[in-house]
Amino acid sequence: MNSNSNEYYKNKTAQFVKNWEVKRSNRPLFAFKEALTFSLPFSFIFIFFEVGFSEKFFYKFPLFFFINMVIYFLIAYFISYKFNENSYQKYKKQGF
Repeated sequence: MNSNSNEYYKNKTAQFVKNWEVKRSNRPLFAFKEALTFSLPFSFIFIFFEVGFSEKFFYKFPLFFFINMVIYFLIAYFISYKFNENSYQKYKKQGF
């Protein structure tokens, strides 16, 4: 069972390296996609539970979405990208 577990993690690492090679070429696009996939559903659900589908929803949602998008874009651009890049470099040195 241990060898199956090692194979599983080797396959996951190889898959990460393959996917990150594509994403690492354009840092702003990576951060934008990450921010969009997080901010849109989060903003929608948060504002929906706060005010429901009232008139206030259509005023609050764009502002909250924009603020959320900017904050998460900065997190993805400076922190997530660096974390993934460091992992990628470590795995490339190991021969993946």
